Amino acid sequence: MWQRFLALPLVARIVTLAAAAVLALWGAIKAKAIRAALKKAREASSAWFWNWVGGEMERHHPQERNGNEKTYKGIFQDYWYTSNPRDTHLFRLTHNGVTTTVPVLETSLFYGLKKGTFVEIDTEAIPGYAVESVKRLRVRDT
Repeated sequence: MWQRFLALPLVARIVTLAAAAVLALWGAIKAKAIRAALKKAREASSAWFWNWVGGEMERHHPQERNGNEKTYKGIFQDYWYTSNPRDTHLFRLTHNGVTTTVPVLETSLFYGLKKGTFVEIDTEAIPGYAVESVKRLRVRDT
């Protein structure tokens, strides 16, 4: 094959080599552009996915604010007192099929609240204790 190429006149060889160089340069530029486009698409899809996951996590779990504060959202189930294993007041919520029971200090905010009401409850954890203090109760329309 090289013998045929070397048998061509000098001008034909130069034109052939120049054309091959132009095609190689064009291919390299095109490959670089394709790589850049794929990288942008991968970054955009990754950012969308992690934003979506973060939003789902916030919707399904209590939101930590400044370390000790949490917000619980869901359908109110019950508020009761138990003395076993120790004196504790508890409330229970259900959100997307997940039931959450939280031990709290005694509060009058839950009195008169009907089962099945959609609520948001802001609490603050008390350092050194296994209970939370209810700071605010918001009743939401579903």
